[in-house]
Amino acid sequence: MFIERHCHYTGSLPIEFLIPQFLDKRDEIEDSTAERLLPNYRILDEVDFHQRRHIYQDIVAQNLRTAFTDDWRLNKRRFDEIYSLFQTLSRSNDPEQTERLYSEGSYAIAQSFYRHHSKHIEIKAGPRKDLDSTYRRVHAMHRGLSRFENESGLNNFAEITLTFMKKGGIFQNYDPDSLTGIFTLLEAGKLPRVNGFDFSGDETEEGSDTLFEIISEIEKFNKFRAARNLRTYIVTVHGGEEFVNIDPAFYIEFFSRLLASRIDRVGHGTFLWIPHSVFETTPYIDRERRALLNSLARRNIELELCPTSNLLLTPLKDSRDIPISYFRQHHIQFSINTDNCTIFSTNIAREHHLIYS
Repeated sequence: MFIERHCHYTGSLPIEFLIPQFLDKRDEIEDSTAERLLPNYRILDEVDFHQRRHIYQDIVAQNLRTAFTDDWRLNKRRFDEIYSLFQTLSRSNDPEQTERLYSEGSYAIAQSFYRHHSKHIEIKAGPRKDLDSTYRRVHAMHRGLSRFENESGLNNFAEITLTFMKKGGIFQNYDPDSLTGIFTLLEAGKLPRVNGFDFSGDETEEGSDTLFEIISEIEKFNKFRAARNLRTYIVTVHGGEEFVNIDPAFYIEFFSRLLASRIDRVGHGTFLWIPHSVFETTPYIDRERRALLNSLARRNIELELCPTSNLLLTPLKDSRDIPISYFRQHHIQFSINTDNCTIFSTNIAREHHLIYS
């Protein structure tokens, strides 16, 4: 049985959940990505609805498996396009409908991971600047996950990690007041299943000061709770995926600062461990990368590895280049995860097979 720590809500929504949303919205969607995933979908209009849904599921599954190529740069564009389509299919302008979708989507994700032998999952989902919307979103997910647990007889199968997304150097779903409001709700026990905070998105220097300001506020909140013997909340930061496009000197400075902060996990961390054979840098940069990687063990910081994601979206070509033996030898904690399992046509069992086969 597997543990999944790095599962993004939108990119992990099962196809069987998305197809009915597509059928509901298909006349509103003018999207080349939708056409690529479901070419000539209108020719099936005369087919029975339920039969059509199963046909669509098979078509989309097959087209997702062939959506990505050996060109990681093209794959990044494809990923962004597909993710955007999934967002469209999983949202509504009607708040009550959106809540229903979050509840049913969370239920479907839990079912999917359980089918692939997971015993616990952590779903990354974005809060909103509007605190009421965050509250409603979390409770909708909680209802769907509770329904799954009640039906399956499981306890504490799933948790929720609140993800702040940076785009264009700005955390799009963050402001100081909303974070304070989230702390207030957590203190009152009104955000069930939330286990911590996650930071993802672009890795440019712009906006990095804001990241560290938010981490500092979470650290203060955790100290306040720890002083009263209350649970604290994990902090995960995505980092190192953009190693081809980011100045290595900036990454060295960024990770030095990050690992000195009170964080618990690094999502991907590819810059730290990618072999020199894949990413050629200077001897100085290589030494600094290795020193930072080793400091993970001293600071008890875990790497959230996502093999298929890195194979598709970075120059990494072989999962054997992920240095698992080195991690073990140097006591570096790591977990193996799917990232966006539906988009990448993978599952948690397959990710473990990639690493350990």
